[in-house]
Amino acid sequence: MTPLSLSTLLRRYLALRMLLPGVLLVLVVAALLGWHRWLEVQRAQNQQALLVSEYVAIYLRFSSEVVNMLVAVDPELGFSQVTASYREHSQAFERIILLSDHGAVLQAYPPVGTLLDYSRLLPDRQTESHRASKISSPYMAPLSNNLTVSLFSHRLDGRLVVGELNLLTLQNFIAGLGYDTQGKLVFITDRFGNVLAHPDRTVVDQQANLGDLVPVSRALRGATGFLGVHAMQDSRYLFSASPVRGGEWFVFTAWNAQKQFFGVLVMLALFVITLHVLLLIAVRLLRRKLELEVSGPLQLFAQAMDRLEHGEERNGKKSLPLSAPFRELDLLQSRFLDMTTAIEQRERELRQSEERFRDLAGALPESVFEMNLYCVLTYVNQKILSRFGYTRKDVSSGLNLMDLAVVKERKMLFKHAEKVVRDEQMGPLEFTALTKDGRTFPAQLHCAAILVQGLPYGVRGFIIDMTHTIEEQGQRLAMERQMLHTQKLESLGVLAGGIAHDFNNLLAAIQGNLDLALMTVPKDSTGYARIRQADSAVRRASELTRQMLAYSGKGRLQVQHVDLSEFVRENLAMLQAVISKTVTLDLRLEEGLPLISADFGQLQQVVMNLITNASEAMNTQPGTMTVSTLARECDALFLSRSRILEKPDPGRYVMLEVRDTGTGIDERTMERLFDPFYTTKFTGRGLGLAAVQGIVQGHGGAIIVESEPGRGTLFQVLFPVTRDIVATFEHSSAEEELPEAFQVSDQPQGMVLVVDDEVMVRELCVEALEFLGYQSMTAVDGEDGVRVFREYQEHISCVILDLTMPKMNGVAALQAMRSIRPDVKIILCSGYNEQEATRNFLNDAPTAFLKKPFAVKELSTLLKRMMGKD
Repeated sequence: MTPLSLSTLLRRYLALRMLLPGVLLVLVVAALLGWHRWLEVQRAQNQQALLVSEYVAIYLRFSSEVVNMLVAVDPELGFSQVTASYREHSQAFERIILLSDHGAVLQAYPPVGTLLDYSRLLPDRQTESHRASKISSPYMAPLSNNLTVSLFSHRLDGRLVVGELNLLTLQNFIAGLGYDTQGKLVFITDRFGNVLAHPDRTVVDQQANLGDLVPVSRALRGATGFLGVHAMQDSRYLFSASPVRGGEWFVFTAWNAQKQFFGVLVMLALFVITLHVLLLIAVRLLRRKLELEVSGPLQLFAQAMDRLEHGEERNGKKSLPLSAPFRELDLLQSRFLDMTTAIEQRERELRQSEERFRDLAGALPESVFEMNLYCVLTYVNQKILSRFGYTRKDVSSGLNLMDLAVVKERKMLFKHAEKVVRDEQMGPLEFTALTKDGRTFPAQLHCAAILVQGLPYGVRGFIIDMTHTIEEQGQRLAMERQMLHTQKLESLGVLAGGIAHDFNNLLAAIQGNLDLALMTVPKDSTGYARIRQADSAVRRASELTRQMLAYSGKGRLQVQHVDLSEFVRENLAMLQAVISKTVTLDLRLEEGLPLISADFGQLQQVVMNLITNASEAMNTQPGTMTVSTLARECDALFLSRSRILEKPDPGRYVMLEVRDTGTGIDERTMERLFDPFYTTKFTGRGLGLAAVQGIVQGHGGAIIVESEPGRGTLFQVLFPVTRDIVATFEHSSAEEELPEAFQVSDQPQGMVLVVDDEVMVRELCVEALEFLGYQSMTAVDGEDGVRVFREYQEHISCVILDLTMPKMNGVAALQAMRSIRPDVKIILCSGYNEQEATRNFLNDAPTAFLKKPFAVKELSTLLKRMMGKD
């Protein structure tokens, strides 16, 4: 125990108790004096500004009245004599001039010499009334070179009376109010900030403009009164402003802040010095008193405690040589010696308990610690040393808990420990741990306060390394995001396929009726050409449904063996047509590529969309687009980068690469790159890349995209060469010729049952069949179709059956009809492609398939082939 430490503590405590009220008193007095002086200066400064502005207003009003009076003087009957007489008795005007309405000098006193044109000073007649006076901006008067302004007043005959004010009178008045021992300054400006009067004559002669000065700028915008403290001429000034009545001038007062408040500061300084001296005297007297009556006896008792601590006088009970009034310490010493034995026994038990605690803490897999109220670690287990890279020597030298966290989070860690000490209910704290060698890792702090007799003594707790936990959470979140994205795309795919299917039903009715109309309308009629245009529009609309079916993976394929390099060469002219003229196309096509099985039209759509996107990515800026083809072996790791959810099997693939030097794709856009109806263009449907994804997925391929903002984009599309794509060879209706009239037999061709839930499709089929010479029957759904077929089966030659219907779908209806009559010929009709429509049929497959929308000629050809008449 350090001698006199208690007396030192008492002195400091009492000094603080005396010093704190004194400091508070100084602050309160300073605040009151400062506030009073602040209000007093504001009132005085505002009063000065108002008085000066009133003086200037009287000066301007008097001058304006003189000019307005001179308007009534007839120039032919003595204008010069009147002005000369007035000038002899007043120095208010530098010169009085009579101008024509174009600014020519008619009369002037004193004369203006050779200057006969004042048109530059004429007021704007569109904004000024003829009887109102107007003040011009300041300018240097001719001949005298004194700063002046002009007062204008219109005569009834269109002439103007101009009075050039003598600003020397105003200047002398302001100079008399200028700098003094208190640092007070008064100046006048016009509405543009041009100085009209200033204590410093050079500022006026230089025609200075103070509009950039903050208080002047605020006043010109309408602020008046006290404008606060602002810097001017390397000093701080208090500003006030007052507008001049009847004119467009402003009076400013600027008072030096330091000089205005110097007296208050001096008074406060004297008060502080006096208070400090009094406190020093009081502390010195108190110190002497404490040394005599407290510190001395306590020092003797502390020495006795030190001897007891080192084992001296262990078996004796010598009294301390203490004098009155501290004889009580003798009794305290005696009781203390009696307690030593009990304390020694308790210390032994505590050491045993501490050893058990240390063994248990050392065996824990987490970092365990204890620290005092200053966050200095007093105990750590071996785990914390090995994890953070410190040694026992580092701990004994004063290692702090804050040293285990990165710098920017230490304050957060300290506040958390404070709340724990205050016994607040705190949960675990996540922070970034810092090792001795500078490595970081995510960690979690769990701690609780150490209480001794109900008072906080320190904090103990443990630190958990969250590296593996966070990695597992990240993997789980990534899987959840991927699952949600998969579900979203699957839902959109189902939606796109369903919309395309229903749209094809509508197109079927429209195209069929247009076909029938074309067959019955003469070619030379005006309606024929319009029907042909409508038919072309229907066929183009069917291309939109092809894109939607391609995205949903239900597009129809026309599989051919394709050499990808040769395919690109054949379409080179078409590709160059969609590329901007500022883009250079670089082809790198590998020869002898393995053949791939692909739909020619859809492959063309893939290439066109990638080329178009690459061209648009470069906008109108010059750039290079590189189109490459090559063959390579792809492993599972490479194919895992595919943007298609279903990853293809490893093997040999033919790759199409499209690289551009455009703006690149940011991370947010990359996440939605293949979402349907999402586009970054001003216009567009957003189906291009979504359709590409569906087409490539339908071919069993993969898409890999690499891009960074500002560094261009690379698309890699892979097609397998070792796996055939099962598909039906169909001819796209997009390139079919428009229907022409053809001969129809007059003989009955047979009975056809039409089963479809769409009224328009049923009516179209009935009308087309009658036009082709067939008899027809209809049913509104599958259940109704089976009923009609069972009743008239011997008369029905063929059935046109829709796939998707209420109550009973096409699959169940076909099976029911085949169970009634196995040899019945059934044409399955659907808006989906044949692959999608027939995949649910096992052994009972339909006789033929008709894709919606269909032409009447297609229906005729198919029926003839089925009836054996082709």
